Amino acid sequence: MLKYIKIIHFRSIHTLELTLEKTNAIIGKNGVGKTNILQAICHIFWRKFNDFSIDDILQIWENYLYLEALFEKNDLENKITLSYDKTLDKKQIHLNGKKVTKKQLFENILKICYFSPIEMNLFYLWPKNRRDYLDNILSHCFVEYEDLLKSYEKFVKNRNKVLKNISEGKSKKSEIDFWNENFIKTAKKIYAYRIPLSQFIEREIQKQQDIFQNKIFNISYHYSSKVNLENIEESISSYLEKN
Repeated sequence: MLKYIKIIHFRSIHTLELTLEKTNAIIGKNGVGKTNILQAICHIFWRKFNDFSIDDILQIWENYLYLEALFEKNDLENKITLSYDKTLDKKQIHLNGKKVTKKQLFENILKICYFSPIEMNLFYLWPKNRRDYLDNILSHCFVEYEDLLKSYEKFVKNRNKVLKNISEGKSKKSEIDFWNENFIKTAKKIYAYRIPLSQFIEREIQKQQDIFQNKIFNISYHYSSKVNLENIEESISSYLEKN
């Protein structure tokens, strides 16, 4: 549970401190920084702080950024702080006053799901946007999932290169077998994470009808894929062979 946050020089927010309850509603006019509060919380609990471009989050006229959060996990109170000094070009992350590695941070911080106004694009833009959103959730919850995605991208890139070489007569057709095999294995592991998440959303969304004040009588979620989820390996293998 998140109990307190402090934000200094983050985007439109100069200085802000909030004491939080179990459930909170942030209300205000357009353009006053409601979404920036949520984004600051996201940065605090997203282990990729060092991967973000400071230019995107630090107020351009300031020289330092500071984010702090007090949270409770497993009945223990913890404090996480993130800071950036523009003069020294130095980022720091501390958990309970100590520097931590990404792995230590991942194991001890809260898991969050961030949904901002821009995510409304998920409903009418491309399927890739929806897959990317689910992948972001899973990457934050499971550090190994992020590694799987990197492996998947590597196999896709190399497989495409081999296909190009085959079409140009630079490689033998049999060379694609190695990349197909690894592509299928990695894809199957990815589905092993995506399917349970989709099943969770499918179950939980039924409980959210009260939000719509009885104006919607049936709401459901369905994960649609070209892959036969009952037999993933055979389905992908057949698709690769066909195409």
